[in-house]
Amino acid sequence: MAYYRKKQLPRTLYVVEMLRWGDREQHSYVIGVFDSEYDAKQCGEIEKSWRGGKYEYEVKSIALNDWDDRDGEKYENHERYGGRND
Repeated sequence: MAYYRKKQLPRTLYVVEMLRWGDREQHSYVIGVFDSEYDAKQCGEIEKSWRGGKYEYEVKSIALNDWDDRDGEKYENHERYGGRND
């Protein structure tokens, strides 16, 4: 029987979001999540080039498995899993 060690997950992840004309209200989409800020920025630059310069990118860092539940109204308007509000 082979012995497998559980791989340590990165504590910080980087989310890359594309923003049309740099404005989230125009159109935006997430293109990836990375464990390296360098890789996230590279992906953003490549996508920006492919989209002809119409989109800017934004990289946000987030902590894995870290949730701030002190703000009770923070998620109040979000839909539940499956899109039902029952």
